[in-house]
Amino acid sequence: MTPSTHSGAGGRHAAAYARVGLQTRVGSASPTQLIALLLAGARTDITRASLYFSQGNVAARGRAITHALTIVRNGLIAAIDEQQGSVAAQLRHTYELICYLLLQANARRDPAMLERAGDMLRDVELAWSEATDGK
Repeated sequence: MTPSTHSGAGGRHAAAYARVGLQTRVGSASPTQLIALLLAGARTDITRASLYFSQGNVAARGRAITHALTIVRNGLIAAIDEQQGSVAAQLRHTYELICYLLLQANARRDPAMLERAGDMLRDVELAWSEATDGK
C-alpha cells in the first residue's frame, strides 16, 4: 500500500515507519543488494499499478507506473556498467523494453502490457538473485 492510500494518523505513522525501514536497508546495502532492492521496488510498483488497473484508479495507476519507470531508468539503467560488453547491452535493451511496455500499458490502458513488463522484470530479478547467490 502506498503512503497516499493510508488513512488517518495510524496510516501515516505506518507509512513513515516503512520509509525509515527502506532507508535503513538502502543505507546499509552493498551495490549488489541495491540492485536487488531496485528490482523489488519496481516490481512492487508494477503490482500496485495492476491492482489500480482492476480498480479503475487511473491517477494511482499512473503514479505507480511513473515510479516504476523512474526506478528502471534512473536506478537500473544508470547502474549498468557499459564496460561489461554484450551482457550490459542486452540488459540495457531489456530495461528499455520494460520502460516501453510500461509507457504503452498506461497510454493504451492495456493491463497485458503491464503484466509483460512485470514478467520481464521478474525474470531479471530471478537471474540477478541466481548470479549473486542472493547476496
